[in-house]
Amino acid sequence: MKRFKLMTLAAASASILIASGEAKAQTAGQLQACRNYVLSRQEFRGTPVSAVQVYGRGYNNNNGNRATVDWRITRNYNAQGYCVVNRNGRINQFQVTQNSGSNSSGRLETNWGTTVRAYRARITGGDATLVNRPVQNDKDDIARVRNDEQVTVYREYYERNSRITWLLVEGSNRQRGWINGDRVTDSGSNNGNNGDLETNWGRTVNPFRARITSGTATLVNRPVRDDKEDIAQVQGGELVTVYREYYENSSRTTWYLVEGQRRQRGWINAERVGDGGNNNGGSNNRDVEYNWGRSLSRYTAVSNSDATLVNRPKKDDKQDVAEVSRNEQVTVLREYYESSSRINWYLVRGQDGQEGWINSERISERSPR
Repeated sequence: MKRFKLMTLAAASASILIASGEAKAQTAGQLQACRNYVLSRQEFRGTPVSAVQVYGRGYNNNNGNRATVDWRITRNYNAQGYCVVNRNGRINQFQVTQNSGSNSSGRLETNWGTTVRAYRARITGGDATLVNRPVQNDKDDIARVRNDEQVTVYREYYERNSRITWLLVEGSNRQRGWINGDRVTDSGSNNGNNGDLETNWGRTVNPFRARITSGTATLVNRPVRDDKEDIAQVQGGELVTVYREYYENSSRTTWYLVEGQRRQRGWINAERVGDGGNNNGGSNNRDVEYNWGRSLSRYTAVSNSDATLVNRPKKDDKQDVAEVSRNEQVTVLREYYESSSRINWYLVRGQDGQEGWINSERISERSPR
């Protein structure tokens, strides 16, 4: 009998050890799941793995299906919170309980928008505030720049809801943050000669061929409605190469930096530039007008109903050029806001390669490509 009890105790101890080992393995997986989720969050991207500490707090029910994991970031941020993690590693709940950050770049979110070739610019319109994220709402002030202070521009983000172009800048005191692009003017590199071409406005695009629409057009030295000088000309129908794009908020004008057939270079209003064409005459794309609005970082979307693509983003005076089916995946290329009708239009490409403009309300957005 005594021997039987000892065997029973030994078996029980072994069971406890096995269960303990399983629990430790399970907890380790849930700890890692919480750490990975913290690192994936927009506001904490770029944080080193070693800077995220996680601690198991315990299970939330008798079955041990969910564990609460406390997390804390120890570098650049003063942030902490907790995850509720299912047994399979799925995050059931995520909470930030503290995120005070540091005053310069602790809360700065640098991964919005697109990187631009760094260029120098100046602050206009008085002293300005730099914010931690490029959105009209839900942002924090993190630094200041003075009127006429020289800054370096590193990134650009276009916020569709407010139609504001934001710039990520660094000031003369190495303070960094986002600022409304209307508060920044290019400082230029023309050494006082206003006729010199300024090539550092806006963002670089993948070079593409296009044609000047009817009539002679003038190329200017900078992409602004006022305070510019004529530096070259291009002829109607001339084939040009587009290298850069700049959206001027104040005039709602998109400008292209182009090079003509005689190697003349300068900025031109995008409305004077038509698509160079790669359709070989085989589709209705020859009627599509590509130069309205501004180009976007391409992303996929889905048509939420059968819809017709038109040749221009206008409520009236347009032609049908193609069709898309309900749930068809399309690629969004450009955006144009028609102020008279208050309609936002997208230039899209369907799965069969057909392109055209569509009311943005007819598609549901998906993640960027």
